[in-house]
Amino acid sequence: MNAPGGFRVEAELHRGPACTLSRAIRLADHQPLILKQLQRQQNDPERLSRFQHEFDILQELDIDGVPKALQLQQLDGGPAILFRDFGDLTLRRALDTGPRDWQQWLPVALRLAEILTQLHEARVIHKQIRPEHIVLDHTTLAPTLIDFSHATRLGREQASWGTARLEASALPYLAPEQTGRINRAVDYRTDYYCLGATLFEMMTGQPPFSSDDELELVHSHIARPPPWPDAINPSLPRTLARIIRKLLAKDAGKRYQSGYGLCHDLRRCLDLLRRNGHIDEFEIALEDRSARLQLPQVLYGRDDMLRQLGDCYDRCAKGEQALLLISGYAGVGKSSLVHELRQHVNARGGHFCSGKFDQMRRNRPYLGIHVALQGLMRQLLTEPESHIARWRDDLLRALGNQGQVLIKLVPELELILGPQPRITPLPPIEERSRFSRLLHRLLGVLATAEHPLLLFLDDLQWADPASLHLLESLAGTMRVPHLLLIGSYREKEVGPGHALRPVLETLRAGEQPPREYRLEPLSLDDISLLLADTLGAEIRHLRPLARLCLEKTQGNPFFLGQFLYRLDEDGLLQLRNQSWQWNEDAIRALAMSDDVLDLMVSKIQRLPAATQRILPLAACIGSTFVLRNLAIVSETETTRVAEQLWPALTEGLIVPLDDSYQLPRLGTGRPRYRFVHDRVQQAAYSLIDEASLEPLHLKIGRLLQRSLGDTERDSRIFEIANHLNQAQRLIRNADERQALAAINLEAGQRARQSAAFDNALEYLQAGLNMLPGDAWNSRYDLALALHRLRRSGLYPW
Repeated sequence: MNAPGGFRVEAELHRGPACTLSRAIRLADHQPLILKQLQRQQNDPERLSRFQHEFDILQELDIDGVPKALQLQQLDGGPAILFRDFGDLTLRRALDTGPRDWQQWLPVALRLAEILTQLHEARVIHKQIRPEHIVLDHTTLAPTLIDFSHATRLGREQASWGTARLEASALPYLAPEQTGRINRAVDYRTDYYCLGATLFEMMTGQPPFSSDDELELVHSHIARPPPWPDAINPSLPRTLARIIRKLLAKDAGKRYQSGYGLCHDLRRCLDLLRRNGHIDEFEIALEDRSARLQLPQVLYGRDDMLRQLGDCYDRCAKGEQALLLISGYAGVGKSSLVHELRQHVNARGGHFCSGKFDQMRRNRPYLGIHVALQGLMRQLLTEPESHIARWRDDLLRALGNQGQVLIKLVPELELILGPQPRITPLPPIEERSRFSRLLHRLLGVLATAEHPLLLFLDDLQWADPASLHLLESLAGTMRVPHLLLIGSYREKEVGPGHALRPVLETLRAGEQPPREYRLEPLSLDDISLLLADTLGAEIRHLRPLARLCLEKTQGNPFFLGQFLYRLDEDGLLQLRNQSWQWNEDAIRALAMSDDVLDLMVSKIQRLPAATQRILPLAACIGSTFVLRNLAIVSETETTRVAEQLWPALTEGLIVPLDDSYQLPRLGTGRPRYRFVHDRVQQAAYSLIDEASLEPLHLKIGRLLQRSLGDTERDSRIFEIANHLNQAQRLIRNADERQALAAINLEAGQRARQSAAFDNALEYLQAGLNMLPGDAWNSRYDLALALHRLRRSGLYPW
């Protein structure tokens, strides 16, 4: 086989859906090389960016068993990465040619664990370990780990719902947290699960789970225990089976925590086999200690409440509807508690969707509801086309020709329904009634006996009046079977004049008042248990440290986690001789505010100056933000902004919402991020001095207004109006003031179309305030439109 560009292809080693891996000879010097080529039909921008991403990571790694990238060049109309020759037989092909004794695979398993250990020490997570991505030397079986196109240098990632829509060959090796269906982050221990699934197949001839149904396979990784490998291959020693089962633990905290511990156990197995001809049973993981501080991804002190929430969901699954309200102060774990139900919901075939109201976007109508339903629509769109067709039919029957009402709230709905006819505006009372009725019908389709729905609305203390009215309707007269509605709020921020207060009183006085739960701080026992799981020590030895943590953080879970990471950073908590050590006197003397906000401010102030400048701008946009929008408001190229955000990502202050953050060169600005907690967003925003706030909001509003296309501008009209309205005192140019009046008119019309009358009134009043004194002469049409809509019976009462 001949390839242009001075290479002769000797053999194809692997062909995937996008790339081919081949052994080739470079004609110029007859040097044997490995070529990884992106297939010509796959040369789309994202594939090209992933190709560059893989090359960048591999160029920086010098690990025996990881291919050394020599060059990235154009070859035959597409890019190719040149590697040193590293093998000629994929593990997939070796497994497909017939079974081998487990004794032959044990040295390979140890070598793979050693490669993985070095990779993690270099702060790289592979995320795609499976037989297709392991190449062997056909004589020695020495393995090489390939395909780093999705690898990350970030310590933690949050998988999105669509992550599991990978090629079919990936699904049998997918870790539970990679599915996006559970409330767990992807970290270095994800590689251990993928390795465990691969070793399972090497030792037994089959993966731990198999099915032709992709959703069933995903469910198996989340909920079903894997079979014992020695039950499938009786010749396999029980100790080796235990090692594989530990790698395959659903909870990452129960897998191996270090490459050192894993390699120790596999090496001991190999030594026993070579010395005695068999492997005696021994207790595994005795030498397993994580070299990094890793807080468990589980909740403490919430078992009873979590059980009650699960029971309530199960009753709703049988046909009830319930409203639960969860209160507590910031950082106490309200959101974490509800998100912990994801696995319970998915195990029962249900749907979980959540939306959060934003402290910086309180005037955006239905923000939390929009985010929740948008996420749910995106979940449905990842299902097979036959499922989507059923959803389409059911929704069209329920909504008739009025789907456009809800498409304005959730544009993704149109991807399921298809184009819908325009709607005729109605008088206010009828408008609100129609909107509520259609949303009720939408939820009636989505919440079924087959797929019970949990809808979580977070941070109700920041909800707009229209959202609160809708919540009242859903929990009162418009009941939906198979729906569990959960709302959370900070009770300390809901004072006598707060809009949420009368809604709570009305709900409590109804025929079926909501169940209410209040989250309390963690107790000394809870903190002691968390420390025992984190540090691997006995609780009785940890009591003094637990008391210090309780004293410093008042049992606030978020504050406690940040406090422990701070101790680690400052060297007051260190791993020595495979055991965690701490200095109680130094911790007690640590000068530190008892306010988590101050701790977050100090953490931000430790970051590079460029990162400190960019985070407050991100905070102005909202708790979640898109890279492109941040690039616009910072007047900086997207690639540069991504670099400036990187220190905040590595410090865990912001998290990416999908893995497109790895591809800033793509130039689309598509990556999305969120602040890890409201307190981090608040801390970043607080770094803007008071005198700069209005000028900054003015600048952001102007930049968004100028930079967005018509379609994007239309979807973000509320955001533009909000920024400019906050700075209206600084706008003195007559033309710009009239332009802002027109923006507010547009925002008011959009709000009214969704029956968000209070929001509409605010925008229309802001628009009227921008009109000049002679508006009836100079801007008659604009003045008439604002006054007419303002006086046209805007309120439905």
